[in-house]
Amino acid sequence: MRGKNGAKLEKRFESFKNLIVFEKLRKSNSRMIDKLTVIESDLMVSPFAGISDENIKLLSREVNFVFHCAASVKFDEPLKNAIRINTISTRNMLELAEKFDNLEAFVHVSTAFSNTNQKIIYERIYEPIYNYKTAIALVEMERDDELKELNEFAMRTFPNTYVFSKNLTEQLVADRAKSLPIAIVRPSVVCPSYEEPYPGWVDSMNGPMGVLIGASSGFLRTVHGDGDIVPDLI
Repeated sequence: MRGKNGAKLEKRFESFKNLIVFEKLRKSNSRMIDKLTVIESDLMVSPFAGISDENIKLLSREVNFVFHCAASVKFDEPLKNAIRINTISTRNMLELAEKFDNLEAFVHVSTAFSNTNQKIIYERIYEPIYNYKTAIALVEMERDDELKELNEFAMRTFPNTYVFSKNLTEQLVADRAKSLPIAIVRPSVVCPSYEEPYPGWVDSMNGPMGVLIGASSGFLRTVHGDGDIVPDLI
């Protein structure tokens, strides 16, 4: 976890532990939540997400599973930011995971829409339209003119920078499968929860949430759309 908007790490961590998603856990076993350990990091910092040597040793001993869920899901994120947040941060996490002595699985959360250039998407890695190493190099070397050209090229195939950055990242993760136990999960559009912590719980207004909240509150009365399109919601 990293500090945010001036809030110290410990304060953010306490707020995190008090989220309603942990309410059942707190009621059934209040000591369980105390097993959580916070480690200061920034996934976009190279190398090893800015984690101290002491904490890297701790993680190396203690971690068996990594669930890499951190990402920006903004569709209008500038390409440089999307690659930095979604691709470079994943590379840094993979490099960190290679130091873990007892790693059993590295689970990368991608998106069901990472290959929108395919009519039918199977559970496999597709040939990339662009080399992720080159894209990362352009960002790290601040090659803004070439990034602008890359953005124009990518948007001819993909609908937005989020999807393109996720496509690049899947190639990166797949390459590391030679040395790490890798799994890639591709959820579709994430919607409110079915049961826990209560039906309809949601902590984000991304994707369709803004439309649904606007409609349910009576603020949004009409929406223009295509009735033949089936949204993939989970």
